[in-house]
Amino acid sequence: MAKQFDSIQTLLKQVHADTKGVPGPETGPSAEEKAAEERAKLKTAVARFREDVRRDKLVIRRLRKFRREGIYALRPWHWALILTVGPVLIVGFFYLVHFASSVTRSSLAMNDAVNHIMAGRVEAAIERMNRAISLGADPGVVFIRAGNAMMDMNETDSAVEFFDRAAAHSRLADFSLMATASIRAAEILLELGRLDEANKRVIPILEIDQRQRDALIIRGRVFFAQSKFEEAEIAFIQSLERSPNSLTPRYYLRETYLKMGRIEDAREQVDYLLLARLAGVEDITSLLGYADVLARYGDLRRAEELLIDITKRHRRTIPQVLVSLGRLAIENADVVRAQIFADSAVAIAPAAPDGYILRAEIHYERGRLREAINDLNKALTIEPSNAKALYDMGCILFYDLDMKSQALEKFEASVKEGFDGPFVWYNIGATRYLTKNFPGAIDAFGMMPRFVAAANDAKWSLANACLM
Repeated sequence: MAKQFDSIQTLLKQVHADTKGVPGPETGPSAEEKAAEERAKLKTAVARFREDVRRDKLVIRRLRKFRREGIYALRPWHWALILTVGPVLIVGFFYLVHFASSVTRSSLAMNDAVNHIMAGRVEAAIERMNRAISLGADPGVVFIRAGNAMMDMNETDSAVEFFDRAAAHSRLADFSLMATASIRAAEILLELGRLDEANKRVIPILEIDQRQRDALIIRGRVFFAQSKFEEAEIAFIQSLERSPNSLTPRYYLRETYLKMGRIEDAREQVDYLLLARLAGVEDITSLLGYADVLARYGDLRRAEELLIDITKRHRRTIPQVLVSLGRLAIENADVVRAQIFADSAVAIAPAAPDGYILRAEIHYERGRLREAINDLNKALTIEPSNAKALYDMGCILFYDLDMKSQALEKFEASVKEGFDGPFVWYNIGATRYLTKNFPGAIDAFGMMPRFVAAANDAKWSLANACLM
């Protein structure tokens, strides 16, 4: 065994001795050496490219041209384009600058004119309006804005004059402006009771467009004021043909049906009114009627929002809006706030009945019967046919003074004047019943709105009338 071990060691020594002269594995170039070699190759390629470019005659010719003329050298057709288009662009630029400055100056002049009107300086306002027109403002627009400012100042005659001037300037140039000015003048004349003059303002509009919505509404309102209810109905229905969801003709059609005694047709229009969409062109009367309908059907929030929006859109305080806000305050049991609205309405418009009617209702809520009667008498002195005052007086005569026959006269007169409160027919039926007019009572109970007729008291009253 020892001999074998010695022979293995001897063999290993011999192997190691033989491998001492054998070289190990070769080692390649380092990364730095490779990078240096690549840089050298790139420099060589660039130098070769430069030499080739310098020898190329075409390249040499182009280089000489660019050095002489520049990179953005202009060709002949470039010069032709510049000479043709350049002056046009320059003139257009100066025109835009001049136009913008003229528009700005004319707008400022018109704003100054409106401020002068609001301050009562009409002569200075007219001077500023002429200045705005000389700067390029449309005369129709200028006179319409002046008319609106005069309306806000309650200068109705001056407002009509400005609207007429706007219509005259726009008659051939802009039909829409002409129609707007003529209709606003007609609305003022309607409020003043000058019906023939109002009708004359819309005739030129209908000669051009027989279905012009606002002109047809004005014509219908003229017929309504003249008690020509059939003609008014036709005009309002025609105005609905182009805009079936319009609020204004629906409101006036309802009022027409009430005057004609067509109660069911009037209540059908109320259903449409509740679905109507505001277009922003409604007049004050129809908006106030719409707010009254909303309040009557329990939507007090929307009614108040509508009235506040009307107030924001007008510079002057409108007494009818104050009255409507006062009635909403009564519905919300805020009598103090209602009193403020009523006193303000009477102070602003002492010759209008609405403020006195509202104040009478507040007195009645507070138990001041004599003061309520006095205010209602004032309202009826101003407007003997006021439907709301007649109805409120009938309620006092019936429920508080036990004067049934006189109360019945007031109730029937209010209905004749177009009043359709939710309980008016119940009150008529009750007074007829108590005055022994049983067939008339049955007829009146049959005219009650559905939600009133469904009440137990109404059913009991109708049953008693039928038994008698």
